Amino acid sequence: MQFGLKVALILSFLNLTACATLSPAECQTADWYRIGERDGSAGYYSRLDQHYKACQKVNIQPHQSLYIQGYNEGIRYYCQPQVILNASLIGKGNAQVCPAQSRASLDRIIYVGHAVYETERYHESLENRRAELVHLLEYTKLNVQDRLQLSEELNSVYAELRINEKERQAAHDQLGNIEREYKIRRQN
Repeated sequence: MQFGLKVALILSFLNLTACATLSPAECQTADWYRIGERDGSAGYYSRLDQHYKACQKVNIQPHQSLYIQGYNEGIRYYCQPQVILNASLIGKGNAQVCPAQSRASLDRIIYVGHAVYETERYHESLENRRAELVHLLEYTKLNVQDRLQLSEELNSVYAELRINEKERQAAHDQLGNIEREYKIRRQN
């Protein structure tokens, strides 16, 4: 998947998850600094407008300056290479919320993290299909044509696994380069 498309998908996901941001009870007991910090450290764009809308139902207005202070602190946390890498390794991550001067390097980290994530997910799906085909071929009574068709598909899966292994290795090599360059230690 192309990098630009991945970023667009992530941004649309973040927008979809931003709908009902707070319950009426949360609005009534809100610590606006902490809410801003939580939003920033999760990599969201500011959700102050959504919080205003959510809290209008109970006639509460968010404390804008506290929210912004917390949000800025959260963004400082989120926009660290380690945090961005961890997010991208699970298919998330958005450097566009980060300060402009750090976006290019963070975008590179996200690109590499997503490459690792995508090649691993694809490998898992190929392995699942391989196991399913082997099981069918070994334990299912099949006519000759069906057996031949499944065998051909299995050969295709093996070929894809070989290609995927090279892509996985290249992605992991790039990941190692990122980790060395930014002195990142991942916890497995």
